[in-house]
Amino acid sequence: MQITLPTIDEREIEKEQLRGFSRTLAEIEWLLVALVIFYLEILGSDSENKPLLVVILLVFAFFIIFFHYCGLHRIYHRWKIASETCAMIAFITVVLWYTGKSESPLVSLYFLVIITAATALGETITRLEVGLVSLCYLFLSFSPLTPTALSLSQIGQSLLQLFPFWLVGHLTALLARDSEFAKEKIKYLSQTDDLTGLLNMRAFSQLAEKEWERSERYSHPFSMLMLDADDLKLINDTYGHEAGGKLIKLMGNVLQRNLRSTDIIAQYGGDEFVVLLPETESARAVKASERIRNAIEKTPLVLSGESAFITVSIGVASYPEHGSELKEIMNRADKALYKSKKEGKNRSTVFSEV
Repeated sequence: MQITLPTIDEREIEKEQLRGFSRTLAEIEWLLVALVIFYLEILGSDSENKPLLVVILLVFAFFIIFFHYCGLHRIYHRWKIASETCAMIAFITVVLWYTGKSESPLVSLYFLVIITAATALGETITRLEVGLVSLCYLFLSFSPLTPTALSLSQIGQSLLQLFPFWLVGHLTALLARDSEFAKEKIKYLSQTDDLTGLLNMRAFSQLAEKEWERSERYSHPFSMLMLDADDLKLINDTYGHEAGGKLIKLMGNVLQRNLRSTDIIAQYGGDEFVVLLPETESARAVKASERIRNAIEKTPLVLSGESAFITVSIGVASYPEHGSELKEIMNRADKALYKSKKEGKNRSTVFSEV
């Protein structure tokens, strides 16, 4: 059986996600520009600050072009998105300063920043940016042009006007946290087997690829074990197909109890498991495989009130002794497993060309 390793690169997934955030952020920034232009043309046509606001718009437009279409357009990182949202806050604050300060009809533009931060940057950054928006709003409310004698009701009114920002910030931060938790839960479920809780082949392949790269770089050995239960069909025929699920779960539990925390265990398919042993040459790998085989043989499988004793066959192959590529090592461990089956089962076999 020729083994194919599926691969998944989390860095590429995150990069693609950030690329999507970046595209959305560019659209929001252009929306800000469009809304300010609309205000100037429709509501603020007589404003004496119109020429200055046009200059501010041009500066912000050049900022968008530099971040999204030249200069930094190929960089996708959260610090870049955080920098852009802070620039949006600065842009909105300056525009508000010249269009009525805290009384400006454009105050609600701050909501775009808060929602953007929650979507792309997570709970902590969102709360920090809500705090920054609050400070900017208070600065606009109590600017040097505001009378010095501020009453308690004026301060309370300004704080009350901040409440929608805090509420939206709080709710979007909670949504961001829940979304991140759901994403991690989905990621966990997509990487583990429902029955055993062990890694599936998708997650195993990613970790195995990294271990192979590390071993190749530093000339360190690693070994691969392929395990398969003996006579699963007989057990299913005798005790029913539910027995097969219990057998697979028992094998997974025994593997976890008898291997190191650094070893990588996955269910390959059905009643077959694969184990990668970092920093382990073939001699030590055989000792580990024998420990597993003996532990499974001595662990009864209770079925319908009866104890059934199961055995496993194991194949062993090691890097660099049996190959230089990850797929090659795995295929040769599988061939060694087939040889264990062929020579009588319930044994461990190291790969050999003979």
